[in-house]
Amino acid sequence: MKGRGLVIRRDFPVEELWFETDAVSLDFTAVPQGKIRLKQPTRAVAKVTLSEAGVNQALKAALVEKRLKDIALPDGDRLSFTDLEIQLLGSDRVRIFAKARPGNGAIVPICAISNLKVQRRRQLVFEEVCCEKALVPEELQHISEVLSYNLIQALNSIVDVDRFNLDGVQLWLNRVEIQNKQLIFGGYAEIERFPRSG
Repeated sequence: MKGRGLVIRRDFPVEELWFETDAVSLDFTAVPQGKIRLKQPTRAVAKVTLSEAGVNQALKAALVEKRLKDIALPDGDRLSFTDLEIQLLGSDRVRIFAKARPGNGAIVPICAISNLKVQRRRQLVFEEVCCEKALVPEELQHISEVLSYNLIQALNSIVDVDRFNLDGVQLWLNRVEIQNKQLIFGGYAEIERFPRSG
């Protein structure tokens, strides 16, 4: 199956979604009861393509913004990030812009470049972070660099495919790459049963 211009949960625009399954064997004895059951598990491979604009729209979703607000730090302080924006640079690298507000302090701009990697086939992580100090006022460069690592930690906790698993469906990430201002995920799913609704 293949689809273009899709929106998942009203907040996550997808340029293109493609997936292919093994043979699907349905248990037709459940149909009279209004249920659809698999006779045996099936597997699927998938490719999901997001545009840079789509990635940035997804970053404004309430689900994401909630995870970037009022973060507890080890020293007991609180930290929030707003105005998050990502530029897709190619070679699996991204530039990240954000504004940080530590506790009740002043807003600190953040600008960093990072590599995107798949970790343990479960998580998308930002690695090898390099702060672009030249894009931050000199008097804020040190605190901006420190806070950028807090931002990366927060982002790394968000994109974990375990959060997207459904009842009876397990997901894995195989690869991530950036081409022509598009973020492309390759993945795999094992479907034991159709997810229950309600």
